[in-house]
Amino acid sequence: MIEHPPIQPTPVGALRFNTDSARLEYFDGNEYVDITTDTSEKHGGTLALCGSMGNDAVMSNAVDKVNMSTTGNGVDYADLNYSNSQNGAFGSRTQSVFFGGYTDPASAVVTNCDYVLTASGGTAIAGGALTQARRGMGAGLANSTRGIAMGGYTPAASPTNASNVIDYTTMSEKSAFVDFGDLSDGRERTGAVASPTRGVHIGGINAPNQGSPYSNTMEFVTISTLGNATDFGDMQDGRVFCSSASNAIRGLIVGDSYPITNVITFITIATLGTDQDFGDMYSARDGACSAASSTRIVTMGGRNPSNSNEIDYGQIMTKGNFVDFGNLSSTATFMGGTSNGHGGLG
Repeated sequence: MIEHPPIQPTPVGALRFNTDSARLEYFDGNEYVDITTDTSEKHGGTLALCGSMGNDAVMSNAVDKVNMSTTGNGVDYADLNYSNSQNGAFGSRTQSVFFGGYTDPASAVVTNCDYVLTASGGTAIAGGALTQARRGMGAGLANSTRGIAMGGYTPAASPTNASNVIDYTTMSEKSAFVDFGDLSDGRERTGAVASPTRGVHIGGINAPNQGSPYSNTMEFVTISTLGNATDFGDMQDGRVFCSSASNAIRGLIVGDSYPITNVITFITIATLGTDQDFGDMYSARDGACSAASSTRIVTMGGRNPSNSNEIDYGQIMTKGNFVDFGNLSSTATFMGGTSNGHGGLG
């Protein structure tokens, strides 16, 4: 009589490929079940944060939250430690970082940096300071490791007051920013987009008055490597007070100022060159902020010429016009926007 070895129980977590269903399965202790991928986890989520919810005349410390996976209105979600305008923002999967700006139209440009827990909101946690006080800080970008601030307006850069500083912080440490490198020249009121490896700085103005030429310059940095920005290409037109956001492949540049337009263009982040036509905003605005998931971009607030609470959105990989999404909890202009699912996070 042939003796067979005893049948061993199937361990929890054992894997098999089901040839009937063509699916990978694991044993949960009772039966084999399908292994599925949670898209929101894979791409970091669909929550966008926008703040401060005010404008140059009436400043605020409020932050709104928008769920990009649906449509609807923004909700009051968090409070920064200071009321300001013209701040910048970037985010990781767990926290949104708001930095710089000014607290008084006359002089008080700041180095402040506040961290908001994206999943829970509430009162922000104060973090380390920028290396240079700046406002006009639209150009913030990040990957899962580093957050980078680029350019802006600073009293330290007389006579144009446009900064060429690039500084960065380690996202997990809430530490003070340190020097990363320099832009080719000082620019403020700019945009920025990122993939996990590359950040692109977009447009702006390098003189203190609205009648000066607006820059069509785009420059990029490799996020993991300190150094100066390198030429990416020139946009079709100069852009200032535009907003911008990206997934890991494509970055959208939304709106323009002086005159205010509804133009949307895009770049492929991995490919040097110019921007290309994408479509039109639902309504023309400048001074808005944008944020993105792996599939959608939302553009929030802005002015034309009055301050707006409008939110519109589009599908990043499908060219076309934006459509109505909903409204912010209040009107807001010149604020920072970020998300827990943008292109820098993969």
